[in-house]
Amino acid sequence: MTSPAQLSTQAIASAAQAEGGVAVGLALDDATLGKLAKLVAEELAAKVQPPPPILTTAALASMMGVTEGCVRTWVEDGRISPCKMGGKNSFFLLDDVIEELRRNKICNPRKPTQHERILARLNR
Repeated sequence: MTSPAQLSTQAIASAAQAEGGVAVGLALDDATLGKLAKLVAEELAAKVQPPPPILTTAALASMMGVTEGCVRTWVEDGRISPCKMGGKNSFFLLDDVIEELRRNKICNPRKPTQHERILARLNR
């Protein structure tokens, strides 16, 4: 079985070769190698970002406080762009929708329902 120190050495050698460099014979003790592996892992974690949220037409309409038909109208008018992922279903990247809404100055808030007005008064 391969030890963590050997795995780290192999990972460093592979990374060096992938970058066009040559992995020179490293003579590091386990503590130093562990620190180096931790630094490499932290650096990689800092570069990896989670994927942006993807919304369905219904979820976007609910979030915006409009009907699904309104969202479809925005798409037909070219105000927002879905990223279609097969079939007739439309999906939207939240970051893209926010940017398009700001750029096109779309603001179509619905009037709050009586229930929502009561809740808003209670939460003051």
